[in-house]
Amino acid sequence: MPQNGGLPPGLADGLPPGLAMQLEDGTVPPGLQGRLRKDVDILTGNGSSSNTLPNELFSNDGTGFFGEPSSVAEGGPIQSTTGIAVGDLDGDGDLDALIVNDPGQTNQILINQGGPQGGTEGTFESVPWAKANIQSKDVELGDLDGDGDLDAVHASGSASESNYILINVINEGITYFDISDVPGGGRTSAGVELGDIDKDGDLDLLVANYENAPLQVLRNNGVEDGVWQGFSDPSNISTGSSSRDTPLADLDGDGDLDALIANYGQKNQILINNGVDEDGVWLGFSPPDALNDAAGNTLSIAIGDLDGDGDMDAVVANVGSNEVLMNQGGDQGGVEGEFIASSIPGGPGFEAILADLDGDGDLDVALATSDGANPNQVLFNDGIDETTGDVIFRPVALEGEGLTQSIAVGDLDGDGDYPAADENGLPNINQDGLLPSMYVVPDDFLI
Repeated sequence: MPQNGGLPPGLADGLPPGLAMQLEDGTVPPGLQGRLRKDVDILTGNGSSSNTLPNELFSNDGTGFFGEPSSVAEGGPIQSTTGIAVGDLDGDGDLDALIVNDPGQTNQILINQGGPQGGTEGTFESVPWAKANIQSKDVELGDLDGDGDLDAVHASGSASESNYILINVINEGITYFDISDVPGGGRTSAGVELGDIDKDGDLDLLVANYENAPLQVLRNNGVEDGVWQGFSDPSNISTGSSSRDTPLADLDGDGDLDALIANYGQKNQILINNGVDEDGVWLGFSPPDALNDAAGNTLSIAIGDLDGDGDMDAVVANVGSNEVLMNQGGDQGGVEGEFIASSIPGGPGFEAILADLDGDGDLDVALATSDGANPNQVLFNDGIDETTGDVIFRPVALEGEGLTQSIAVGDLDGDGDYPAADENGLPNINQDGLLPSMYVVPDDFLI
């Protein structure tokens, strides 16, 4: 398995260099015992095409308690948000957000007013980034062109509208995007995922499509003479009739990024990366295999090490009963990359995301529900049942609007003891390799 669970070199615990919690002998630096904490807040994207609602920020008190949320004003009319990505878009050290919305509503950049803006961290001002009438479904952040700031990819849910590449341009502290089309033309896309699948040091792209369209794999062509060369034309993988999400992680412990495929109306699937040959040539993915889970209506999958045994498990957000997929490597004593599914608490799930929300060292679940009848929830990880070996989840309802299609986490109000953004500009929530990284550690860093 890659050192540090797949985190980039220098991010042994997900922290910027020099801010590791432990010394080489495993002790905590003097004076810091019991003081350092990551404070992970929750940002919800609310509303539907027929019911617009304000998005909301749930501030964490540091123990996992979330009280009344604050409304996140986007400027102009209240939106119906379908996707949120959080990261430091303007390079000032606090977390901003990229918001995508239903048709007829302008997509937004939410700039955190901490830092040089001179306002209060955790309050936002809105800047539109694209025209209205785009059927947006998802957005993902990452440094596509290797210039040190966060770019983005956007999923359009319309076959007549291309997916977008958004290249970040920071000019005198103001962030805007140069927008171009993702190669491959219009698709009914539901999810986009960035990760270094071919181990060449840059971010490639997976696009999950529905309405019988295949999964698309687009490799990053890198930078030549200081100019980013964009993505390759897509190669297609047949995954069924309706894929919604395709998160990446090293699922089988061989040092490269595999994928789980969230499908609607059929079994979910696993996509195993075959790695690279001795000449560094990428060998592609094996054909997708069905997972041993219920053939449910899955909209989202979140990957992380739920039981702390060093391999990657997953939480599956379904329109029906939600599930956990336990990797059978590690403490289970089976084969890493094989999974056993079981039901977990929580109302009908639209999106799940993992983070240590209560500061106890394991991964909890923030769950968005979109039916309007069930509140959003936090499923606190209370450890392992000694009898069954299952993870014990304790559901707690969040206050607020509900009817949520997207959810994101990070220290948005800046009240934790660590920098809100890691050295990649993304939310600084990784700790001890508990969450997968979009980057893969090179072979010479493997244990």
